Amino acid sequence: RFQMWIIAKTNYNQSSLFISELKKNISNIRIYYPKILHQKKNKNILGNYLFFYYEKFNSSVKSNIKYFKGLDYILPDFSNHQKEISSFIKLCKFHEDSKGFLKSSFFKDRIIKSGVFIDGPFSNFIFDVISKEKKYISVLIDKCVIKISDKCKVLYQNI
Repeated sequence: RFQMWIIAKTNYNQSSLFISELKKNISNIRIYYPKILHQKKNKNILGNYLFFYYEKFNSSVKSNIKYFKGLDYILPDFSNHQKEISSFIKLCKFHEDSKGFLKSSFFKDRIIKSGVFIDGPFSNFIFDVISKEKKYISVLIDKCVIKISDKCKVLYQNI
């Protein structure tokens, strides 16, 4: 019997179906995926991957889960990476707002040279990082310098 986070890859656009199957068939399961609010919808930043935690996870549970609707596969080596998985989930939760969505601070820390806006008025615009300050990031779009406050709701990601 193992107590650990399991990583699942779902079939394209079937994450909610798989989550529904998990909740319907397994009690006391915790499901987590880092998300943003994009065009008024929850968007998993990991695409079709999600984490779930079940205290009584064993090989028979694993055999049953692999037949759940919406599941593509369970990553085979998750048991050897529990420390990294837990650290990643903790990092994501640290950067969540009160509704469970990632704040821009999560992305700011990961931007190195350039990025792309994933929502807001500059959606899909690519930018170059000029500098990262304590409370904002300065970026260059074409020939225009823009300062993005950490309190701003606009989201962006590394490219």
